[in-house]
Amino acid sequence: MTALVRTGCCCGLLVVALGGGLLTAAPLDDLRPLVTTRHWTEQRTDDAGGVQAHAITAEIWRAAFQRQIDEVKRLEIPARDQPYYLDSPLVLPAGATLIADPTAEIRLVPGANTCLVRNEHLV
Repeated sequence: MTALVRTGCCCGLLVVALGGGLLTAAPLDDLRPLVTTRHWTEQRTDDAGGVQAHAITAEIWRAAFQRQIDEVKRLEIPARDQPYYLDSPLVLPAGATLIADPTAEIRLVPGANTCLVRNEHLV
């Protein structure tokens, strides 16, 4: 199953299609210089019901993903062991395509208080 987001002139369209994953996953290695690292602490509930602090070090992919969208109007996000973190929304112009492997996990950094993806032209 692959999630596909395409933007139109005034609205976004989300299509979920069954399949074997990405057909042609564009390597993200060229975008790695735009990836930053951030540290924070998350509070998680343990098995006993208590709250434990966990130190998180994660890669922030927003600038790298946005560069790919801006340059070729297409972003394919492959699966990986760690989540991809965003610190602000990806902005999709008309005609852009965003495809994510169904096992790719995309999260907002704590406190981002925004959406993951939005259309370039807000009403």
